[in-house]
Amino acid sequence: MIKAAVLLSFVAAAWSGETSLRARVLNAGEGRQVTGRVTFGPGLAAGAGCVYAPARFGPGQAAEARGAEALLLPGGGRFSAAAVFARSRRMPALSLDAARWENGLLAVEAPVLGPVRRESGLDYQVVERTVPVRLREGDVVTLDPIEGRVTLHPPETGEAVLAAARALAAYDGLRDGQALLRWWQGQDGGPDAGELLLEGLARRLAAGSARADDYRALRAAVLAALDAPRRGLILRSEIAVFGAESRRCAEELCEELDAVESAASPQALARALARARTRRDGLAALARAAGHAPAASVESLWRRVEAAAADRRPKLSEETDVMAAAAKAAPAELPPRFVIGDDAYMRFVRDNSLGPRLDEILADASLGLRRRCERLRSLLSGPRLQGSEQGRELLGRLPRAAAYAVTGAFASFPDVPAAEVLDRVQEAWAAAFDPGPLGARKRAGTTDWDAAVAVAAIVPAEVSGAVFSRDLAGGSRRRMVVRAFPVKGVSADEYLLDRRTGRQLAPAALGGESRLVPGKTLAALARAAVLLDDHVGLAVRLDFSVADGKLFLLGMRPAP
Repeated sequence: MIKAAVLLSFVAAAWSGETSLRARVLNAGEGRQVTGRVTFGPGLAAGAGCVYAPARFGPGQAAEARGAEALLLPGGGRFSAAAVFARSRRMPALSLDAARWENGLLAVEAPVLGPVRRESGLDYQVVERTVPVRLREGDVVTLDPIEGRVTLHPPETGEAVLAAARALAAYDGLRDGQALLRWWQGQDGGPDAGELLLEGLARRLAAGSARADDYRALRAAVLAALDAPRRGLILRSEIAVFGAESRRCAEELCEELDAVESAASPQALARALARARTRRDGLAALARAAGHAPAASVESLWRRVEAAAADRRPKLSEETDVMAAAAKAAPAELPPRFVIGDDAYMRFVRDNSLGPRLDEILADASLGLRRRCERLRSLLSGPRLQGSEQGRELLGRLPRAAAYAVTGAFASFPDVPAAEVLDRVQEAWAAAFDPGPLGARKRAGTTDWDAAVAVAAIVPAEVSGAVFSRDLAGGSRRRMVVRAFPVKGVSADEYLLDRRTGRQLAPAALGGESRLVPGKTLAALARAAVLLDDHVGLAVRLDFSVADGKLFLLGMRPAP
């Protein structure tokens, strides 16, 4: 008997001739499904749009993989060459760990689960048999990097699936519903293509990434072109999609409700509320377009989110020290530290007459983003805090220590001698004008940024490490990674945690079987990292140390 909750092997589901395989996510890319032809190498010459499945991954395969949309591997870990390559290209990569090469084919013996049973309050399924699955050159597959699933489409439907996927990918780029409708009409109004397009567009509408009028127009055209039996099939499929999206939306609203109730700053509250509203409004738009009643559970959760936000908002302040709030939520301690606020940056700019020149460079439309960033950083690096009156004042307010951790919104320096602290503070300010942060502010239409820099004394510790608020491999917000290193020794541990509970999902010792961080401390780190992620709106890296059984939060920065 294999319980469904812990089933790690492949699961084959034979409906509509498709075979679904469980896979391990090495990288999620953009988080979208990818449909393409499997190629073991030769198909790469035909251009982009393939799923590359090499027998091994080395420098030669990395050069070939640049023409692929996704990687499908017969094994490998999150730190393998293939996973590192996929992350550098923001490409989905999935691993079929039990696959093997057999006469030039990728072979899997996939277990088939029986019906869901319930015993002692636990749902489980039993493996009833296995079926052989063989992936061949040119087979059409769909990779889902969020669910960790590979779907093999049979030859009789594979071409329609591939064509529809490419049409939807074009829609993602242009949001041109009329072009999508014309494409379907060019397929002679085929029912398979119509059903596939409607399903894909429905999921996008529910997620807030498609237009309701585009869905209504395509739906009306497809249904009008079909006979009654086929129309009934599509309507039933539409109900199934709406049900699945309703359940997913409810799960996400529960997560956002937690984020709203624990928000430590107005920014975190606004982001959680915006995510929840986008998801709820998308599902409501799908319900209206398809003539469904609103999902009662979703509407109830949305009202709870709104009420929680209204209750939480008056309790928050723009001046919240988020590191202090994270330490309180954990609970953990902060080492002796001093926060150099926005006012210090503004004084530095004013004392050195940098304001007009900064504004001039920011407004120069003739400069590309990278060139603009280079000039801004050069300008901020000219005058020095070190040796200035302001610098002496700041040094006088620092806690006494031999070394410090210097942490700004866009850069962090973990071990800084006292003599170099002010130089690192300037670098932290300058990092706000790197292409990533500056480009993000430009897209958001704002010039505001958090110039505060925390300078914390380094405390002696037995264990140090970092917690990443999102899964480094898949980018999932539902999982986070903790890496821990002993100050004396060479072994290291890594833990995969559930975001909501801090529960340990998959310990993976990098250098031995030791467990450097107990479960209680892992849960505390998870609470702190979630709070900081919600505040920043990005994946963050939170550095920590453990000394005399006490957890210290040292500083955070955006995760790579």
